[in-house]
Amino acid sequence: MATETELARPDRRKHRRFAMELELRYELTSGQTGTGEVLNISTGGMLFRGGIMLPIGELIRADLTWPFLQESGQPLELRVHGMVLRSDLASTAITISKYQIRAAGHTEDAES
Repeated sequence: MATETELARPDRRKHRRFAMELELRYELTSGQTGTGEVLNISTGGMLFRGGIMLPIGELIRADLTWPFLQESGQPLELRVHGMVLRSDLASTAITISKYQIRAAGHTEDAES
């Protein structure tokens, strides 16, 4: 239940967040990889559950299973690039500095 302080505090986020349940795979610049589940996402950031703590400030690339198909029926994924803002065993928050919707399993790291 929300407290009076929480109810009175306006949401200061720049971007509207959308609750989603999407699977993701990630890789940090250190080479560490893992999987998780998106909890919410906006154009500026994402919160996901991964079950481990990630290093704050580390650059991250994540591929999300996108719930839509191409006209050909091929699955899509959303690739996001960003930085780990905070992380604990419950969840990890990252910034999103760029993103790309692409064919799932696409091997090139082309920019759009």
